Amino acid sequence: SMKRASEYEKEPQKKASNLANLCENQFAAGKYQDAITSANACLTIQPQNAPISFIKAMSLYKLKKIDEAVTILQNLTKQPALEQDARAQY
Repeated sequence: SMKRASEYEKEPQKKASNLANLCENQFAAGKYQDAITSANACLTIQPQNAPISFIKAMSLYKLKKIDEAVTILQNLTKQPALEQDARAQY
């Protein structure tokens, strides 16, 4: 049914939002590996989520995985949806 289809659509977005919040909290607590895990789960649902990609990159950087972090940041600057001023942040 249409109702079931709309509920199905909403649920992943809610899940992604919860994962994003979890990722931010884990990063703030210095739990960088956990933040990466949460970021990956969120990005599976919302691949264009720039703030979460940024947190993932910063977590990788903190874990001395510099090359991986740089690759994510380079990809972020190529996102057409990213505004110019936001791009400057990265």
